[in-house]
Amino acid sequence: MPDLIPDNSNKIAYALGYIFHPFVLGVVGIAAVLSQEKLTFSEAASWLITLSLILIVPLVSMIQYLKRQEKYTYQRHSRTPFYLTGWLAMLTCMGLVIWRDLPQLAACFASLLLWVPLQVIINRTWTKVSAHSAVSVGFTLGLGWLGIIHTPWLYAGAAALVLLTAWARIMTRNHTLIQVVLGWIVAALSILLTFPLFL
Repeated sequence: MPDLIPDNSNKIAYALGYIFHPFVLGVVGIAAVLSQEKLTFSEAASWLITLSLILIVPLVSMIQYLKRQEKYTYQRHSRTPFYLTGWLAMLTCMGLVIWRDLPQLAACFASLLLWVPLQVIINRTWTKVSAHSAVSVGFTLGLGWLGIIHTPWLYAGAAALVLLTAWARIMTRNHTLIQVVLGWIVAALSILLTFPLFL
């Protein structure tokens, strides 16, 4: 399947891609899970900053490196170094949260450590997988499993997040419907296989 060339002319869809970006949802998700762990506010804030930096700085650096080589993350065959960088950052975070005995965060990072190889396999053998859509579903299912999303309004908001993210990825031509659905499936599978092992 050839790579789609993104079309960012739909400004609402383009903005939603940034509002519901995996980096944003990742930081919000880490903060939400840390609020459930047995930490003081200052400890939680310190962990949020540390884990966010470990995840985001290497990934942004890799994106910039790829751009300098005229490779972009929307290109299917340019994604492997990005995924490898992210996986190593996630593995580092996993080691830290296990060391600190933060079981809910360990479950989250375990799901990410499974999710990335699944994305890579599909990406290398068949088609791109929407990371935005995968993260929106992983965010929703993970926080639901942990009881953080627990009211009808929160469930409705989470459903809107997933659907708006999917719509934005399709409207900006970053992904096809099948690539979005594959993101949902890979994320759900990762949560369902890892969370029972940690919680």
